[in-house]
Amino acid sequence: MTEAVKKRIMFASVDDFYFLTYAILIALDALGCRKDRYLKDYRKLGFLIEFTTDERLLSILEYPTQKALNRVDREHLFKSYTSGLGRRSEVLKILFRLEKSGLVILRKGDAHSLVDVSLSSDVPDGFFDKAIFTQEYSNASRLSVAVKQLTRLTLSTALSKIYQVRGIKMWDI
Repeated sequence: MTEAVKKRIMFASVDDFYFLTYAILIALDALGCRKDRYLKDYRKLGFLIEFTTDERLLSILEYPTQKALNRVDREHLFKSYTSGLGRRSEVLKILFRLEKSGLVILRKGDAHSLVDVSLSSDVPDGFFDKAIFTQEYSNASRLSVAVKQLTRLTLSTALSKIYQVRGIKMWDI
């Protein structure tokens, strides 16, 4: 039953704004970004969505960095990098809408054009159904174990710890 509900929400995950919205909210909740704890730099969310919704990426991330990834895993990881880059503007649009709805709080970050994000205290306690999104919460938890202090890292440091140490070439953002 819960899987059927989730499938209706995740109609076409690439372009589905409902899917992206839930993925953003679940990632923020799972990483403990509530009250006075913020996710530094909203741009990380595009990449976090990839890992929150794809268990295979987490298996790749948990693979020892001393060993080289096989070609298929490297391509899958690179695809998540490019998808994360491509989702930045969509994520920002969704965050502005969520802020207007009172579900998230956006604040100016440390640097000039950065925006930090946190869940609002106005989000009802029963809003996050962990029974339906068990896998996504588990994935977010595994991600925070694999990449320590993920909420506080700068975008470049987070991407370096996720992608660069695994041999993925990155562009300057």
